[in-house]
Amino acid sequence: MLISLNSVYFDYLIDHLRRAMLSSDVAVSNHVFRLMDEGGLDIISAKELDRESFMTFLHAVTRAAAASKENPEHARLGPVWDELKTKIGADPRADDARWLIEKW
Repeated sequence: MLISLNSVYFDYLIDHLRRAMLSSDVAVSNHVFRLMDEGGLDIISAKELDRESFMTFLHAVTRAAAASKENPEHARLGPVWDELKTKIGADPRADDARWLIEKW
């Protein structure tokens, strides 16, 4: 799953995703943000997550998308969640969580 974003959208997305990760999600968070944190790349990746870890990530994305609606920039930057929703929804690991994807 790859989404190309300019830095404003990327920073907005990352800010909300990091805040939505629970302390119990640290292993998933470390993996998803590894390329950015260790390599300095503006990339996050859920590609290598197993189904359970992917579901943890999906729950965090759902929390982040919901929280972003409180951000004053949501009207301008919020559509980035639709692109992410489309990408995540196309992933076979999300098959058991269609209800969650539709909820956000």
